[in-house]
Amino acid sequence: MDSAHPRASRAHFRRLIAVVLSLATAALLLVAPSPSAVAADPLVFTFTRASPFTVQAGQPVIFDFTASKPVDRVEMEVSLWLRETRTATAAWTSQTPSTSGSVILNTPVDTWPDGGVQIQTIRVGVHGSDPVSFRRDGSFSGPAVALGPFHEQDVHVENPALPRLAPTFTSFQEPLSPAEPGQSAAVKFSLGLPAQRVELEYLDESGITGLSLTWTGPVTAQRASGVATAPITPAAYDGRYKLDRATITYLGGMTAVYHRNGTYEGLLDPHTGDRAPLEEGDFSVRNLQAILKPVVFPSGVKIATDYGLETLPVADVGAMTPSDARLEYQWFMNGSPLEGAIDRILQADIGGKTLKVQVTAHATGHVPTTVTSEAIGPMPRRLNTHFMWVTGNAVLGGQVYPTWAAPPWVLPEGGTPTYTYVWKRDGAVIPGEVNAIHTVTAADMGRTLTVELNIMYEPLTQKTLTADVPIPHRQRGLGFNADGTADIFARTASGDLLLYPGDGKGGWLPAQTIGRGWGIFDVLLAPGDFDGDGATDVIGRDRSGRLFLYSGNGYGGWKGSRQIGQGWQGFKEIVAPGDFNRDGSQDLLARDSADRLILYPGDGRGGWKSPVTVGWGWGGYSRLITPGWWTGYHESNILGQTTSGELKLWAGIDTGFFDLRTTVGSGWNSVVTVGGPGDFNGDGSPDVFGISPGGTMTMYWGNGAGINGCGPDCGFWKGQSVVGWGWGGFTAVF
Repeated sequence: MDSAHPRASRAHFRRLIAVVLSLATAALLLVAPSPSAVAADPLVFTFTRASPFTVQAGQPVIFDFTASKPVDRVEMEVSLWLRETRTATAAWTSQTPSTSGSVILNTPVDTWPDGGVQIQTIRVGVHGSDPVSFRRDGSFSGPAVALGPFHEQDVHVENPALPRLAPTFTSFQEPLSPAEPGQSAAVKFSLGLPAQRVELEYLDESGITGLSLTWTGPVTAQRASGVATAPITPAAYDGRYKLDRATITYLGGMTAVYHRNGTYEGLLDPHTGDRAPLEEGDFSVRNLQAILKPVVFPSGVKIATDYGLETLPVADVGAMTPSDARLEYQWFMNGSPLEGAIDRILQADIGGKTLKVQVTAHATGHVPTTVTSEAIGPMPRRLNTHFMWVTGNAVLGGQVYPTWAAPPWVLPEGGTPTYTYVWKRDGAVIPGEVNAIHTVTAADMGRTLTVELNIMYEPLTQKTLTADVPIPHRQRGLGFNADGTADIFARTASGDLLLYPGDGKGGWLPAQTIGRGWGIFDVLLAPGDFDGDGATDVIGRDRSGRLFLYSGNGYGGWKGSRQIGQGWQGFKEIVAPGDFNRDGSQDLLARDSADRLILYPGDGRGGWKSPVTVGWGWGGYSRLITPGWWTGYHESNILGQTTSGELKLWAGIDTGFFDLRTTVGSGWNSVVTVGGPGDFNGDGSPDVFGISPGGTMTMYWGNGAGINGCGPDCGFWKGQSVVGWGWGGFTAVF
């Protein structure tokens, strides 16, 4: 069995070969050859430059090709230089398809520029099959084998007469005499390089209309020169014609455009060397039947402005003849033209500058007319100022003066301002009061002083600021006796009223008993001078709601007393804020059961003006403290103590409050009695006292002068000091 196996395998193999050959023969007989089967064979193509790399213009450049199958057309596209889109083509064609041939690229001397030539595309028409295209980057389309890049087949053509530069004008020659209707305008020119066409475009003196002169010459490698001409018709205006634009056509279609303003348009750089400016190509026309008239500005031109920096200056021309003239603008600043300022409206930083505007009008049939406005300015600079207020000691003999957080400044910077002051009393000018500081006189008491401050850098850069200060008959914090220092009243359990005079330095003078029987009052207030006689008074509310005024005599005693109100028992709290509505008289504030604050303005004679509600929603405060002008400004301040013991600062503004939303203290629940005596230590800032449950009086030194000068960043308090003990036995301290 082992020897029989090889014989069986060979016989089986012979039978298998016979079957395969039979099937292949049948397939060949059943499927006939077709054109598409032939086209499926890829084209093998070669393309080689047969000429030297460098040739002289006018000589043909020969490229030989071979193909693996017959072709009937081979076309080559070349670019003359990379930075241009200009191309040229050369082709070999034959009625009899062939597998070899030569493509001849002609390089005419008159049109072919000096420089390199790159092959970009080769297109092959394959006989009986799809065409094939080969590209410079090595890619291709159609049934072919890649030809690869063409870099080695490029050529360089030498033609010094046609460098790769745009022709320029080397000379112009104006006609000897002006052209007249029926004649031709003729301007001679010469170029530095060959060209085929020149067009000279002119504008007449209107700057709008004109005509074109043209020249067309033969294709040649010689430098071009000739005469550009155009007929002069009766419509041509008399006057000078300016060459505005010149177009040169060269190298078989490329153009170079030169403008009178010196700009250039073209794909190639202009030829170097001597150049004739377009101005030399001007000429004149004599036509007395068509004379240009000037544009007329009957009113000239003015600059419309209110001299405010928020209003932009505008060129105002008014009426014109003709009315449809086209206007061009040029603004001048400090005598020099302002670059880019060519619109009717000037948008620029003009502060401190002198301005004028020049307007030129253009219209068909009219000579352009230029008018210039008169100069105005210096224009106002932007004057910036801070908020101004009156500070100082607003009492008889005291000095008040305007101040602000920072001095004024201007943009643009420079210069020193002058200050002019005018003081007024209730709106009437006070004769002779023209200095920054005003000394309060008796005539000012109970009046409002106003200072008008004019700040001027130059006549058009100035601003007037206004601030006022009410002068009360007597400040509530100036004390009860005649020494002008802050004092404190205290009531004993037996009803005696004691005066604790301050020494003006944070200490005390000997206490005095100034009244008895004061136990009938459940509220006691020190409002200042309530009746307008110049002395500090006291107001008390009895338990039936009646209000009594006790007029001080200014020397630690009394002039008398009288009832000034009733029905006040319904108020939860009554405080004396000073002159809240800034009318020169002391006022009271009362909080009702609905937690509204009602202002009861004093009339300065111990009576009242009409009450007005100035606040709502004060239920969140357990008590109100009235330290007077605590922030240093001449406005009443209120320190509201919240139920959690924080002090919130409020500023009075005539008939309401401005919530400063500022917390100026905490932990005030630890004191049982508080008050604002005025300036207790004589530093110019009102202070606040607090009495602990143990009877210790601590004075909290206010920093109103600091706040006035630099704001809250300077701190609301200067510190605190214990100024007394044993104050817990009093039933009222105010």
